[in-house]
Amino acid sequence: MRSDIVPLIDSIWPFEQLPAAHARVGSGHKRGSVVVQVTPTDGAPALAG
Repeated sequence: MRSDIVPLIDSIWPFEQLPAAHARVGSGHKRGSVVVQVTPTDGAPALAG
């Protein structure tokens, strides 16, 4: 039997809104992971996982 792991993402926030993302985590109302999106400032492409 095969079971797949499915990520559950509550929300995605830009780095500039880090305080709001942190507040979302602390609110107790999230239903999954809160992702903070970090993008390079030098124009280089972000690394993909």
